[in-house]
Amino acid sequence: MKDSRSAFPVKPVVFIIAGCALFFALFCLVRKMSSLDLFRVKQVMVRGGVPLELSGIEGANIFGIDLKKEARRLQQLYPGYKKIRLIKVFPDRIFVDVAERSALAYLRLQRYFCVDEQMVLFNPPEQLQAGLPLILGLERRVSNPSAGARVNLSELGFALSLIKEAGQEPVLRNYPIKTISVPGLSNASFSIAEGLEVRISQERMEEKLDILNSLLAQEKDRVSEIKYIDLRFKEPVIKLKNAD
Repeated sequence: MKDSRSAFPVKPVVFIIAGCALFFALFCLVRKMSSLDLFRVKQVMVRGGVPLELSGIEGANIFGIDLKKEARRLQQLYPGYKKIRLIKVFPDRIFVDVAERSALAYLRLQRYFCVDEQMVLFNPPEQLQAGLPLILGLERRVSNPSAGARVNLSELGFALSLIKEAGQEPVLRNYPIKTISVPGLSNASFSIAEGLEVRISQERMEEKLDILNSLLAQEKDRVSEIKYIDLRFKEPVIKLKNAD
């Protein structure tokens, strides 16, 4: 007759009890360590010395800080930054990595904003930077704009694409865009050096910029005499300033 005790799963029970004991010991150890002053945050280091509101972090226990929650809070406070990431450096420091947004243009709405390639608005510096294009024509299309908001307008996307593509053209890049007016996708215009106006539509934009690049190369000595170039038709139309 077999001993009924041999059928009892002894080893699994031992493993479970040992695992619970180990977990409890680790839990107690972590709680004990987390209460030590050694793990109180004494220094918060921000990349580049960017000033941020970090009073809720300094002095807190490093184990109790929710990095993702703090990053979201800071992102709401500082929408001008593209990304904010916090990293724990044990035992008592927090490192904050900040990625600034790069302005592709200024955008005139109820007031001036910077806008990046993701079409996100952020506050411009006190003194507007020379060399960045100014986008016009969307003042009535965007209501209650605010820093950190994303403007989902096809016209704005068209304007930003135009800026980027123009910067890739070997000749056109020497004629920086000053202003872009985008009241619609079929009747946009932009101004470059010498007050020259270029009229363009969204359709086949890259092809039209190639044509403009060639025209500027051919007419480089007469650019100041041109009033506007209209690229919205099958053949480009050139209007001279002194023409009737």
